[in-house]
Amino acid sequence: MKAIVAIGVLALSAPLAHAHHSAASVYDRSSIVEAEGEITEVAWVNPHVRFKMRGAEAGGRERIWDIESNSVSIVSRFGLTAGLVEVGDRVKVAGNGGRVREDVLWVTNMLLPSGEEILFGANVARRWSERTIGTDIRSAVAADDSGELGIFRVWTNATPPPAFWGNDPPLTPAAAAARAAHDPIANDPTANCAPKVMRPTPFALGPREPWPMRVTSPSFAVTSAMGPGPSATTSRRMLCASPA
Repeated sequence: MKAIVAIGVLALSAPLAHAHHSAASVYDRSSIVEAEGEITEVAWVNPHVRFKMRGAEAGGRERIWDIESNSVSIVSRFGLTAGLVEVGDRVKVAGNGGRVREDVLWVTNMLLPSGEEILFGANVARRWSERTIGTDIRSAVAADDSGELGIFRVWTNATPPPAFWGNDPPLTPAAAAARAAHDPIANDPTANCAPKVMRPTPFALGPREPWPMRVTSPSFAVTSAMGPGPSATTSRRMLCASPA
């Protein structure tokens, strides 16, 4: 019984919970909620960047907001860093409210004391300021302005998969056998929130890789184009036939 009580006390005293979950199950994407307050905690960590904010309800009663965003690896692709928001900052936030709780928020916009507005994600429109922070840089590195690069270019999940393959890429016999033996449950590293590093193929198995990847010739390997640390130099052979 004492052990159970101790566990309960630890759970209640935890500053910020970092469980990984589906945002759609917690937040109502059709709702937009605005709030103001003082940042009391910042957790710039995976799997989700989180903030605590002390604000006031309509009747003047204090409310502690639990504010959440994407992972560090995703928000970093928009040029967002941990030093942008600090404890003690007086901010205004907007985003999707909770489906059940009224004190949670999936943040899309945050107005800083400097008057700058953080945009937490792609296609987020500014709400309060013309001075914004947060630009999706993935499309720029994946651009093919000449229209001549074909598959040998940088690919990212900010751009659509190549239409010339669809769901039936030209696999070698070895690749076909490997895909037939693939267990999407046992072999999926995202099921347990494993670090987002290189995946064997960006489109045949699903475009979940947040880092843009470059397909190079003649080895026909996939290399992380912008990933930090070891993943930036790691290459994995494609499960596809080399081009003629």
